[in-house]
Amino acid sequence: MKNSNKVYCEFCEEDTNHTTIKEDETININGIEITFNKIKNHCINCNNEIYIESDNIKNVKNANMEYRKKLGLIQVNEINTLLSKYNIGKTTLASLLGWGEITIVRYIEGSTPSKEYSDILKSLDYPITMNSLLEKNKGKITEIAYKKCKKKLNGYLDETSFDNFSDTVLENVAYYFLSKDYEITQLSLQKLLYYAQGFYYALRGNYLFTEDCQAWVHGPVYTAIYPKYKLFGYEPIKSECSYNLSEEKTSVLDGVLKAFGCYNGKILEKFTHSETPWNKARVGKKDDELSNEIISKDSIAKYFTNVVQKYDISNVYDIEGYSSTLKNKIL
Repeated sequence: MKNSNKVYCEFCEEDTNHTTIKEDETININGIEITFNKIKNHCINCNNEIYIESDNIKNVKNANMEYRKKLGLIQVNEINTLLSKYNIGKTTLASLLGWGEITIVRYIEGSTPSKEYSDILKSLDYPITMNSLLEKNKGKITEIAYKKCKKKLNGYLDETSFDNFSDTVLENVAYYFLSKDYEITQLSLQKLLYYAQGFYYALRGNYLFTEDCQAWVHGPVYTAIYPKYKLFGYEPIKSECSYNLSEEKTSVLDGVLKAFGCYNGKILEKFTHSETPWNKARVGKKDDELSNEIISKDSIAKYFTNVVQKYDISNVYDIEGYSSTLKNKIL
């Protein structure tokens, strides 16, 4: 497309007309190949590419957006949505998180967040998580900012407090575990979900939920749940949870809790590292190598069906025999 606005061409050493096109270009950012739609301007006299600052800014933003997508990092529009959702300012949220005052400002202006910081921001989309952060660190922000955010939060919390019919079975299973009198961390919650899926299939003949887990360094992880409780780190998750599950499901979950709920996350990690599903998905990976390889539901189903047969597990109360065997074998 010919553009009649003249700009300086360093090759012709004068202001000239130029043409503008958009085409995909592949570049490397921090070792990651990304393809983005680049705006290119060419002098109509010499056909060399010329620099236009406003288009260069757009190109940088487009490349950054694709880079974030490739790594699964939070997007600028998602951060802005978060701020609007909770009626909270950029510097206020940064203070609440214990970050530098202009950290979120920089992310909105185009700086790329680390995976850790991105996951933390993503986790705040869940009102329960945001409320826990607000109450824990309210002393770091002004009372006015606290009240404005709390008012918004209360609206979302009221909406989610009636029932959990709109949540997935996976989410409700997590809520069920967290509603019980156990000290459950993010690490141990992920392992309990994995064992729930395995033993439910082995004892009931179908999958408890549809989501797959991934073979992370520290064991199986359900990524749909992980961001929700990331802020708690290695601390026990404190969250008021209601759930919507049938008795058929909760009876198996009670058996899983009785068998595995007494162990901390690191011990449960060792348990899962001794089992076929995680090891099979980690073939060819170093011990500390990051991976998003799927642990197939079929692999989990076959393994725990064999466990039930091998250890003569005929009901939920027998699951504890298997966990005791793992304890004696590993610890």
